[in-house]
Amino acid sequence: MHTPAGQPRRKRVTAALIMLLALTGIMLASATPASAESSSAWTTQYPWPHNGCTRVTDYPMPSVSFTYACNHHDGCYAYHWADRGTCDAWFRNDMYGACWNAYRWNGLLYNSCIVIATGYWTGVRILGQQFYDSNGTLTRISTPMNVG
Repeated sequence: MHTPAGQPRRKRVTAALIMLLALTGIMLASATPASAESSSAWTTQYPWPHNGCTRVTDYPMPSVSFTYACNHHDGCYAYHWADRGTCDAWFRNDMYGACWNAYRWNGLLYNSCIVIATGYWTGVRILGQQFYDSNGTLTRISTPMNVG
């Protein structure tokens, strides 16, 4: 059987990305999960409880912010705008959009950003159900929002 010359390299890159995703997922799984509760003041932009990303940074890479994605996700969980899977898909898509806006011209940085965003999404998929179902009875850990 003949294998293409680039296949071993592709397998190493794929293995490295899977490892990075797994480590990100482990990091998120060990963190306290987010819910929609927050002591943050409501704003005209976000008229629901929000405080950015919880237990992870809003700015995972230079030039990219997941603050909008996290705040939007907070609102979806707080008011059940959609079922949980849809809220989480919107969260992922918002982060992917932030990656695209920041790094569309740099494939390596864009792909790295997507891996991180997928790790954030994996964290909410694994740990978010109790917070989606809580109807505000669970308290979210307030993390400072980075400005900048």
